[in-house]
Amino acid sequence: GRAMRELKMFEKGDNPQLTSDKDRTMIQEVLTEGLSRLKDKNIEALLLLELIGVYRETIQTQAYREGEERTVISHFKYTFNSLEQTFPKRFDNYEYWAARGFYNELQGQLRQAKELYLFALNGPQVKPHERLALAESIYDVYLKMPDYDKALNALTVLLNIYDEYKAQLNMPSFRVN
Repeated sequence: GRAMRELKMFEKGDNPQLTSDKDRTMIQEVLTEGLSRLKDKNIEALLLLELIGVYRETIQTQAYREGEERTVISHFKYTFNSLEQTFPKRFDNYEYWAARGFYNELQGQLRQAKELYLFALNGPQVKPHERLALAESIYDVYLKMPDYDKALNALTVLLNIYDEYKAQLNMPSFRVN
């Protein structure tokens, strides 16, 4: 799923060389026939989670065509609800908690979204870049509330996480000493 996301193979027609019957991949089967046709429920769950991640990132980075925002948000919500109904409590990882928090943001449940992001931020398996993304999400939620004092505190936490990992992630320094 992650490799296909990087190759942008989640979109129909992105790679016309992969549309013949002999070259069909699992993701193309899903796109043309739906997830319900899959026989392996583990693959179905993982593909749903990946698809949710694609929609979430598309919305957050505004990487959609003009006029498609509502459609992409609708697809995200529908896919997230499908995952929750079909595979409840299946995942305990960054992708799941980021999607669940973002779903709550879209529903206007900002305090609950913040709590979910915070829960994920303190998880044992969270990678440095994921911690940065979660801390940024918490900051964004406080701005939307608006609670500027807490947003400033969240920004401080975000910068501290950044400082903690910048060497490890080979990131530039933003501060002048």
